[in-house]
Amino acid sequence: MTTSVAFNGTFFCQTRKDVTSRGVFFGDNPFDFAAPVLYAQLTLSALLTSFLQLILTPLGESAFISQMLVGIALGPSFLGKDSTIRHLIFPENSFYITKTFAFLGCMLFMFLVGVKMDLGMVKKSGKKAVVIGLCAFFLPLMLNTTFAFILKSTITMEHDLHESLISIAIFQSSSSFHVIACLLADLKLLNSELGRLAVSSSMVSGICSWFWLIIAFMWRQSSINKHESLHLMVFGLGGMLFFIICILRPIFLWMVGQTAKRKAITESYMFSVFVMVLMCALFGEVIGQHFMLGPMILGLAVPDGWPLGSALVDKLDSYVSSILLPSYFVYSCSGIDLTLIHMKTAGIVEILALCSIFGKVTGTMLPSLYCKMPVIDSLSLGLIMSTHGITDILTIQHGWLLHVRTTTNLFMLLLVLHMHLVAFFKKYK
Repeated sequence: MTTSVAFNGTFFCQTRKDVTSRGVFFGDNPFDFAAPVLYAQLTLSALLTSFLQLILTPLGESAFISQMLVGIALGPSFLGKDSTIRHLIFPENSFYITKTFAFLGCMLFMFLVGVKMDLGMVKKSGKKAVVIGLCAFFLPLMLNTTFAFILKSTITMEHDLHESLISIAIFQSSSSFHVIACLLADLKLLNSELGRLAVSSSMVSGICSWFWLIIAFMWRQSSINKHESLHLMVFGLGGMLFFIICILRPIFLWMVGQTAKRKAITESYMFSVFVMVLMCALFGEVIGQHFMLGPMILGLAVPDGWPLGSALVDKLDSYVSSILLPSYFVYSCSGIDLTLIHMKTAGIVEILALCSIFGKVTGTMLPSLYCKMPVIDSLSLGLIMSTHGITDILTIQHGWLLHVRTTTNLFMLLLVLHMHLVAFFKKYK
């Protein structure tokens, strides 16, 4: 067996086997084949996640916490240390297929979250949501990047961290309305006045974060490849936005008009939407963007509510969220070994994260208080705007491909900060 080490992993050349086994009665070990191993991984991750959610949900924790804890528990820090479990259920050659299913589930989940969103909420919330969203983005960005430059010039740190600290500061300053909408749904606050304002404000700050991260990643990718490809990537991104907004969006509206007459969504429309999701993911890969970007934007282009948006959610949400999505966290946490965390590196990253949270809370509270919101509501809104989740994991993974390191420390920081922020918010909401 030969190995080839790349900057994002180690690849093994192994003997090819059939996908399915003939069964134990023919002398085959089912766990030597890809399909039974995949079924075992999906079953184990789904059952453990559901069990942990059953315990943690009454305590006020969100689904993200359960999914991350299961992923870490099945990783090399705990159960993954056991050689029997590792070779039986999580063999090295299974992660190619597992990764494919994991990212498929994550892609569909992000698409469905976009489908549930109503962009008209920003208009309904008025200028208050726009001002809060802009302040919640720009203040922590300026504060965190300035603090990162100070840390780089005053503290001795690992080379990888020194090279990536500014990128980490920008990442920590970003926010996502996908994460905030999921958190509010878990806390049953999505339809409250505070929840609607949080979603509207997070849409503004999330779009700013998307724009900033896309530009940063395109610049980074262009500099790594040493080709004059930045203008081509910008042109490709503009083409994808034009394709979704000016072509696919009118098709969705036509589907809604036709479905209203029939009073039920047809299978041909469902098939068409699913093909559009895959097509947008492929489009993103071709132009050098993260393949999640197209489906995330496409989800926002789908008219929310009845008949199309609600039908998509009813048909896909339970299966995607409960079966496919937990496998994504298992895959994402498969490289997290808590014993490899360097305390000094973790401390620097955590100080930077606390600076970012301070900036987000301050940037949210100042305009909220100016609009005469109660102090407790302003603080709660600031904590909501400071939460991280699945989109931040996707950003970390994309950054890893572009040589932004310290993945383990960032993953653990996401988990710890999310738990503390949710617990603090539950206490004072």
